[in-house]
Amino acid sequence: MRARDVCRDRGLSVLPGRRGWILFLCFLTGAVAAGEPRTEYYERLAKIPPRSADAYVELGLWCRQVHLEEKAVECFQQAISIDADCEKARTELGYRRHGTSWIKEGEAAKPRAAPPRSKATSTKSGSESTGTTQPPAPQVAEKAPVKEPSGTTVTSSAEKIPPVSPKTEAEPKQTAAGSDLKEAELSASEVEKKKAWAKTAGEKLRTVLATYEDEDFLVHTTFSSSSGEMKRFVGNLKLLRKTLGVVLGATSSTKIWPDKLQMVLLKSEPEFVRFAETVDGLKAVKTPDGAYTQANRTVIWNLDTPAIPRLLGSSALTRLNGSDKYVGWWLSQGLAEFCLAQSPLGIQKNHYRDSMKAAAAIMKAEGQALRIFNLIEAPDYKVEDLPRVRALSFSLVEFLAKKSRRGFQDVVGALKSEKAPAPPLESTSSEEFRAFFNSSYISFQEEALRSAFRVPVETLGEQWRAYVTTTAASLKDTQPQQDTNTKKAAAKGKRGG
Repeated sequence: MRARDVCRDRGLSVLPGRRGWILFLCFLTGAVAAGEPRTEYYERLAKIPPRSADAYVELGLWCRQVHLEEKAVECFQQAISIDADCEKARTELGYRRHGTSWIKEGEAAKPRAAPPRSKATSTKSGSESTGTTQPPAPQVAEKAPVKEPSGTTVTSSAEKIPPVSPKTEAEPKQTAAGSDLKEAELSASEVEKKKAWAKTAGEKLRTVLATYEDEDFLVHTTFSSSSGEMKRFVGNLKLLRKTLGVVLGATSSTKIWPDKLQMVLLKSEPEFVRFAETVDGLKAVKTPDGAYTQANRTVIWNLDTPAIPRLLGSSALTRLNGSDKYVGWWLSQGLAEFCLAQSPLGIQKNHYRDSMKAAAAIMKAEGQALRIFNLIEAPDYKVEDLPRVRALSFSLVEFLAKKSRRGFQDVVGALKSEKAPAPPLESTSSEEFRAFFNSSYISFQEEALRSAFRVPVETLGEQWRAYVTTTAASLKDTQPQQDTNTKKAAAKGKRGG
């Protein structure tokens, strides 16, 4: 491309003469150089240890050297969110010490709260009964959250992550009724698009698809709507929805799938293959589970497929109550396996027992190298590790829900709340996502776990390992007797008595 064309593309007028070419080359060189520090910033950020305040300070100092001032401020703020008393980060942000706290340079210190004048005006407390007053707690200078250009919010470590309670759920509805109405309209519009797609799919197949619809599900089928197969299928869906509602604290009015979970149930495998080729343009879709997911719908021909409970579990947090906040794979995968274990198919196949024993075997083989942080601090996993991932994530979700169902629900509520960080909206690289994950999400997620279960995450991990080991041992001890009972029952059935 000629220099004149480059200038026009960049909205520049072409300057005549030698001076014009020199200015153009200076501009072009500067433009290219300006993009390099930001690229290197994301590469450096992706490699930072998630709980190292010093590492964020070092990155912030580097950002200032290369004139990325906005990113430098974000790094120093993140260092403070890890260590509220990080002197280097506080100094770089213009704070100075004031007693046991920090204040901005040039700002007056906030006055301490005056102690009660007498017993009559003080609140009832332990100090009132002794005639003394408690000294006011040290004040930490407030710092507004720093907004990433992508929408990520970095919060102070002094700011507690609130669990979702009836009160906090009600407030957005009172203050943002228009937003809720718009969300409902968008969801209704998406449902209508799904119905229109199903009508077009039926026309391509030259058949009419019967439709079942309720608050959560939209099912199109070549079975009769009154058939035993459809009744069984819908019955299992409702059972799984109830199971998820109990563990997540989601009532019947809770929108787990605001746009409704869409499925297509077909009578046979040949029909399944024809549907995939004719409607979705797919070849060779003979899957072991008898199901595949395309776009926002799942197509099934096998009523006893494990794909359905896994689908419900893995998608349950994607749009819970209309929130699109990100949740880690360990949580979605764990819920998928939890849902399968609670399903009629999972109970029949002893999925709970097999998963817990597999998790215990993995822990024994990997020893202390396997910690809770290996799950919650990993942004993704390898497909070939899926059996390992499923066993470990299931055992962790099972442990957390059994340790404290309210605590587990509080973690979910925090991760789906407005205060939870969000990944870049238009992320085009894995480096950007890893930067979000390391800089914002890990610390927020771990604070949510610590707040909900009131123990350090390290301690929570030790309890998880002990729970899995003990549970698996008890299942192993009872299994021979269960097998013996099963054989006796089978033999008795053969004898007819």
